[in-house]
Amino acid sequence: MLQCTAVAVIPPPSVFAGDPSEPSYVSCALAEEHDEMHASFLDVIDGSAVWFVWRSLCGRFLLMPWCEAPAENGDACTLYRDHPAGHSWEVTDPTIDALCDELARQHPHLFPDRETNED
Repeated sequence: MLQCTAVAVIPPPSVFAGDPSEPSYVSCALAEEHDEMHASFLDVIDGSAVWFVWRSLCGRFLLMPWCEAPAENGDACTLYRDHPAGHSWEVTDPTIDALCDELARQHPHLFPDRETNED
């Protein structure tokens, strides 16, 4: 499954304290073709995951528990509990894959397990 390509601009936490810091952006971590609500992991506070969730131009910060589904290799899903279809190990970010392919082509010694297509 490919990763959703939705992005959102969020204000930096310091904006609320009067600091004129620049806003940043987040990208949706869910698989494409999910429901209207997008989600991006931000941080961990006291063992809970902080997510920014948004729909259209409206967003909010939420503490949500981790998904408890284990992968066959023992890794845990890095999304929140009850997320829409596709656990984190099933979601592929095509941008990261393209970057890794190019880096592996230019520096094969850094990616010994990755096949490269030489031009």
